[in-house]
Amino acid sequence: MGYNPVTPFRRAVDAAMLRRRDITDTSAKSAPVDKWAVLHALRAARKGLGLSDRTLTVLQALLSFHKGDRLGESPAGHIVHASNAAICERLNGMPCSTMRRHVAHLVEAGLILRRDSPNGKRYVRRNADGPDVFGLDLTPLTRRFDEIETAAGAARAETEAANQARHTASLMCRDLANLASYGRTNASDRNVWDRLANQARTAAQHIRRRLSSTQLQEIIDSLNASLAHIHDALHRTDPSTSDDQNEQHKQESKEEEYKIGDPSSLNRSDHDDRHVQAVIRSENIPSARSRPDCDMTLQSLLASCSELQTYSPTPIRNWNEVTRLASIIRPMTGISMHAWDRAIKAIGLQRASVVVAIVLQRFAHIASPNAYFTALTSQVRRKSSDILSLMRRSSNSEYLSGSQL
Repeated sequence: MGYNPVTPFRRAVDAAMLRRRDITDTSAKSAPVDKWAVLHALRAARKGLGLSDRTLTVLQALLSFHKGDRLGESPAGHIVHASNAAICERLNGMPCSTMRRHVAHLVEAGLILRRDSPNGKRYVRRNADGPDVFGLDLTPLTRRFDEIETAAGAARAETEAANQARHTASLMCRDLANLASYGRTNASDRNVWDRLANQARTAAQHIRRRLSSTQLQEIIDSLNASLAHIHDALHRTDPSTSDDQNEQHKQESKEEEYKIGDPSSLNRSDHDDRHVQAVIRSENIPSARSRPDCDMTLQSLLASCSELQTYSPTPIRNWNEVTRLASIIRPMTGISMHAWDRAIKAIGLQRASVVVAIVLQRFAHIASPNAYFTALTSQVRRKSSDILSLMRRSSNSEYLSGSQL
């Protein structure tokens, strides 16, 4: 071609158009590239270049008019001079106005150039000096191939990182939700566990969106901090005992498993004692110091439940010591915090402590201490059995045995 026009046909010229023209100047030589490799790289890098899938479909149609599989092998062979009607037909009947809009996007992105003829038509005119071809120039694809490949590699790495981060965040959300449900059932401070469960639910909703790897990493950091807090809380309540140590003591609840008779577990009483006092204050339950709520004497309790005394380093002299020992023994026997709270609210702290003493006395014959404790609490609450009758029955090996529960 004798002359390459710079300005488009019947379109205003602006500074941005001239800058794109300079960037995609085709005067310099570039190595031929596979046109389908360029299209494949553009699919991966389309978001960074601001291209839609429909725009790439139009570019694919333009590449199909190019003869051969490699761009840049001849100065005139990379110009597409097909008419708008032919291009729309190859696009399965896309409206001409839509096709022209996507071609304009490709020009703005600097991926193709317009080589407009004097009358704006696309055609080939053959003469003695060689053909003059007017149309859509695909040469910028060869000059920017390395740039497009770099952008495609970065986009693939970002996609892989986002997918990995989403996978990790999904697993962490599942762990956080399950551990929060476990803590809500078996540990104290229900509000904290509810907040953690809400965090897991909210994070699971967020990771369904199209987030970048940086945004997903922020969610992962938040989830990781919450999981570390849960692990610390559960580590403080669960002892590090092996299964063979607890082989004879199996129950449904895994919360605060202690080995019966282990004196070192007495040091864990502060948490339960504070929790009992908090429940008493929140529910306006009279404490052991305010008034006695049992229709029995301390001597009757110690005579019927002699095992209770073995967990006190000094002789038991008052009901305050009984309730404190009950808060220590409760997790050792496998009675859950939930059942303990309900018992305090239903029958009072002293009666609940007496029921714990009965469970301790009958522990060797009970298959499910938590169920046994709940059953005795229900009997006392319904007044179908008073404390004294329960004490007398506790010496009967057939009464509420593990097989009956």
